[in-house]
Amino acid sequence: MNKKITYLLLLSGLLTLNFACSKKDLPDIPYENDPVFNVNGTIGNETIDLHAGENDAIMFASAEEYNGVNQFTGVLSNGQEEVKMQIFGTNVDLPHLSDKFIELPEYLISEQFGTTPLLTIEQGDLSNASTINTIDWSIDGDPHGSSTLTINEPGKYNVCANVHYNNGAVVNVCNTIIVGFKNYTDFELEWEMFQSDSIVATFNSLSATIQNVRWYIDDVIISEGAILYASNLPDTFHLRAEVHFQNGAVAKRTVFVNKQSDEYSLHDFTTAGIKSQLTWDSSALFTVVKGGSTYQSINGPTSNSSFVVTEITEYETNNSATQTKLIKGTLNVPFKNFTSGETVNANLNIEFGLGY
Repeated sequence: MNKKITYLLLLSGLLTLNFACSKKDLPDIPYENDPVFNVNGTIGNETIDLHAGENDAIMFASAEEYNGVNQFTGVLSNGQEEVKMQIFGTNVDLPHLSDKFIELPEYLISEQFGTTPLLTIEQGDLSNASTINTIDWSIDGDPHGSSTLTINEPGKYNVCANVHYNNGAVVNVCNTIIVGFKNYTDFELEWEMFQSDSIVATFNSLSATIQNVRWYIDDVIISEGAILYASNLPDTFHLRAEVHFQNGAVAKRTVFVNKQSDEYSLHDFTTAGIKSQLTWDSSALFTVVKGGSTYQSINGPTSNSSFVVTEITEYETNNSATQTKLIKGTLNVPFKNFTSGETVNANLNIEFGLGY
């Protein structure tokens, strides 16, 4: 986990900055005396006064991928002080929308994460746990190291279960699991065997309307349609459904079927266990480094805190690889000081560049 892919765009607040490049290489910034990117105000007893182009302060805007989900990020720093703004993506399972920056009048401050499990699947959560010796889980190709799957951070993950049964069989099944974001393609794949050689498979708890389904047995397509009817099956096989939704999304789900002994099958584990209902869709996270301390925004104890937007505009640059939004607003929320552990209030005016 914690895999991050970043594409950076360096932005300046003044035309007259002394970079080691020609003026034509600098972003196209309207000629004005005032910096474009600014943060000023207070956090606890500390004063924040950062302006891109003054006192070595530089604005970075980036489009990032964090745990498989897009983030829209900006960092204003002079090397000693820093303010970072991250807005989490949304529509994570809708390919035509997942990379879009959603403009809102305010962005709720995100919940903190990293210590409390957002998803837990124990061996006992599986219907045939009594026939399982151990489960070796992996997340995005990295071994998890426990028979209990635990995910502490929001994201979109490729989760694999390598299941060791008490009869010596070993079965490996991989599925995508979305944690901490709204899931617009959620469902449970169910099946039932008849007369030991015929299968009927369908879906339960659908969150969207199905357009079509392609069914595969051991990677060979055998049927199309919302319900699978099949016979003359091998003794054991992987059954995969490729579900096309009317909202444009495509989701895949794989199970393992032992037609003679269901206790040695592996049912849809994506619906097992305990999953948090917290979501990070289009929420904002702020990090401040000041006076040797690191602060992070938190939700207020009695009400939801938010970054209130006053203006969002397109920021034009010479670099067409990274698009940038100029976002302006006010932030009056609590922060946690990770150095001292105390909670302090912040009151900041923010004019920031966010890559998208």
